[in-house]
Amino acid sequence: MTGVSILLVITGGTLIYSAFKGIDPRSLFTSVLTGSPVTPLPGIPGGTTGVTTPGVAPGSTNAPSGSSRITPAIRQIESALNKAFPGWTSGGDFVCKNIEGTNTPSQHAWGNAVDVMVPPVSSSGYRTMGNTPGDAVAKWAIAQAHSGTLPIDQVIWRGWEWIHGGNVYDHFNHVHITGAPQMSGVPPCMTGGTKGH
Repeated sequence: MTGVSILLVITGGTLIYSAFKGIDPRSLFTSVLTGSPVTPLPGIPGGTTGVTTPGVAPGSTNAPSGSSRITPAIRQIESALNKAFPGWTSGGDFVCKNIEGTNTPSQHAWGNAVDVMVPPVSSSGYRTMGNTPGDAVAKWAIAQAHSGTLPIDQVIWRGWEWIHGGNVYDHFNHVHITGAPQMSGVPPCMTGGTKGH
């Protein structure tokens, strides 16, 4: 393959990926080279993916509105948590931050995640479920996601993402639940630069 062919393949892949994710391809290229945040495409509000979601009109967004700063998905999940686990403790839902150790905004930066605080478990319990309060919350959230009862896209607990699979740092003292659909682009709270807290 010649250098020009390789460049064309990379350019084409970048254009397809950025169109699917709803981000400006120029900012994606710049982000890869410099680590700067990506820019949403014009006309796709809130940096959403632009993928149509059942029950959401095309062009609309699941991004937080009003003063609540949490998405409708998280509002629904928190309401269900109140019924299933009365007195549960939130470790935060809207928090303007990056995923730890990265330049990627956390779903918390859109108010599209909630951390359910639970008694800590040993990290030696990585990827195993038992009968702890955290296991109960995680099993409940996984069942809600699989049944489609609640708009849940991720359940992170004991160093593992239980819906899609994959190692995740930490998460031995809280169960992280991400709303569906996940947000992408630059969260409104980070406009003008990335703020990691």
